[in-house]
Amino acid sequence: MIRARFTTDAPLLREALHRTSDVSVELDAAFVTTAGALRLLFWATCGDRDAFEAALDEDPTVSNVAPLVDEEEYRLYRADNGASGFVRSAYDELVAVDATFVSAVGTKRGWVVEVHIPERRALRDLWEWFAERKIGFRVESVGSVRRAETPLTYDLTPAQREALVLAYQRGYFDIPRGVALADLASELGISEQAFSERLRRGCSRVVGNAVEGESR
Repeated sequence: MIRARFTTDAPLLREALHRTSDVSVELDAAFVTTAGALRLLFWATCGDRDAFEAALDEDPTVSNVAPLVDEEEYRLYRADNGASGFVRSAYDELVAVDATFVSAVGTKRGWVVEVHIPERRALRDLWEWFAERKIGFRVESVGSVRRAETPLTYDLTPAQREALVLAYQRGYFDIPRGVALADLASELGISEQAFSERLRRGCSRVVGNAVEGESR
């Protein structure tokens, strides 16, 4: 079993992601209902929820979209596979190669996906499936599967975690600083102000949870 990370311009929620500014989506679950539909649960964070939900209604990759949980900065949605057929066929291919989602984060720049998959041959089969459909697919990393000693989430939203991880990986917290805030924002396709707010709120949650944990 290996853990693979890849980027793709797969069309899942593409229209909704492109029509709404500063939106980030994280897939939470995917399963087949008793009625035979493929159901998705995903968290979304964006500045204009009304615009995003209007775009979801017109996105051909999903149908029957409904909000389930409403938080201050993000919202959980339920949706079924849409008329385009892509979502169901992609899910069936993942099942065929015995891949399991670890995470999947989508923005207007595309999707960053991590999966557990049996072997490199299965990853090659997955790449070929995308290539046959002329969908971009780039393997970023492949490694062994290891059990995390302590699952640290710090109650971060998907967008906050994405901002923190990117800032750390690019050297934003290094001395001297390895990257500018504007460059990080550009990587996610959002404004510098939006990225700064996500980063500050994420840092506040990490520090707050760490301090509270020490006081228990």
